[in-house]
Amino acid sequence: MHYKVAILGLLVLALSISGFSGSQEELPIEMEWDGEVYTQTYGILTDEDLANMNVTRTGDKSEVLIPQDKTGEIYVYNGRNYVIYMSAAAIESMMEYGEPSVEMSGEVGPLEVIKSEGTRLISCIEIQSAVNAAYRVMGYWGDADLMRGPFDTKLGIRNAFSGTVTHWYNIGHGGSNVLQFQDADMYSNEFRGLPGIRGCRIVLNSCYTYNGDLKTVITGEEPNFFIAGRIGLPIGPSEEVSADFWYYYSVKGMNEIDALNAAVSENSGSSGWFGLWT
Repeated sequence: MHYKVAILGLLVLALSISGFSGSQEELPIEMEWDGEVYTQTYGILTDEDLANMNVTRTGDKSEVLIPQDKTGEIYVYNGRNYVIYMSAAAIESMMEYGEPSVEMSGEVGPLEVIKSEGTRLISCIEIQSAVNAAYRVMGYWGDADLMRGPFDTKLGIRNAFSGTVTHWYNIGHGGSNVLQFQDADMYSNEFRGLPGIRGCRIVLNSCYTYNGDLKTVITGEEPNFFIAGRIGLPIGPSEEVSADFWYYYSVKGMNEIDALNAAVSENSGSSGWFGLWT
């Protein structure tokens, strides 16, 4: 299957960035590209690169990210929604490190509108398929707080859910009464009363988490929806399904029922792996 990062308004892939030569503009840089306004907030963008991207400096709306340790990689995010531009170096790096490849697209479905501000949270164990899925979904959301590997902690989850969380995608071990994090297990009763669960969109790519007390307690806190594993989920293929769900939900604008059905249809043999409460 193809991993999909929605990219809007690109005519050709050959908009590669040739390097960091020429004069450099210090941050922040405000610019306009294809009718949208962006603010670069990380790294340095050269005049040559600005010319190659056909952008002009103007007001403040969204941002361009240029990791300082990965020369030539540029990601343009349209607010909180989706990636609309990636440099050739960024695409090459994603493929080199086993992260999602990019399917070019000039078409983006209706995007979910978040009416209340809050955190989009991804927590994942340090397994390559989990990390791949996490970064893939971050591309769909545009921004998210990532708790990965040693930062995938029970304390971090509790702190996050003390405030408003709009989305939570967890990829890691679990059971009918527990989720396992790097520092400690978190049992079902510990989710009771966490204010951030109310209204949250939750997907747990964790074994058996739809089958017992964990589901009962979390759904009792009234999330927007709750999707979790019904079986011992196969590592790798299950992340394909859950990440596909977020693609259909966040990028294509499907409701949670249709998005899960589409994700299952995309992955042969995955029927019955996840349960949905909504």
